[in-house]
Amino acid sequence: MTFDFEAVYASMRDPQMRHAIAVHLPAALAMLGFLAALLSAVLSGKRAALRGVTLSVYVLLVVTAWLAVLSGESARAEITRLLPGEVHDIVVTHEAMAEKTWALALITAILVLAGCVAGEKLKRLAAWLAVIGALATAGWVAQVAHYGGVLVYEHGVGTAASTAFIEIKPSKPPGVRAAAIEPKPAAEAEEQPSP
Repeated sequence: MTFDFEAVYASMRDPQMRHAIAVHLPAALAMLGFLAALLSAVLSGKRAALRGVTLSVYVLLVVTAWLAVLSGESARAEITRLLPGEVHDIVVTHEAMAEKTWALALITAILVLAGCVAGEKLKRLAAWLAVIGALATAGWVAQVAHYGGVLVYEHGVGTAASTAFIEIKPSKPPGVRAAAIEPKPAAEAEEQPSP
């Protein structure tokens, strides 16, 4: 098995593929960060290196969450004009929540940092506040990921299959944004040449 650089390069040029790649790192870091923050609090200051790792995870989470939002904006520009109203609403909710993820991660990073530099009395309090922040961040990221999963796996948003056999028909009078996407009958879909 060889590494296919051309396929990876092609994926990085496609906005939906780039977003699909970008979103996995913040999700993994949010879960890892919670575990690191919890261990750091339980060991209560005995492992300065663990606090440093936890802080690094949250700094990376801030950066990767911001990059995921940027990739999501590119992906959204490609697909929103094709979405029915209820799916568009899920996109808006997913995007609005995703835009706040980096801020939650930053607050948690600040709490972890406070646990690193605070005096002995405040170190334990800051560590447990960081656990609460980490739990909130992980829960928030899980909800953002859920909405993203609903868009992709229930509605096919951003997938090649979502546009392969659709016909766009206005469901509302002209001037209204939403359009209904209805599958073409299988016989019609097979007759059309692929792009």
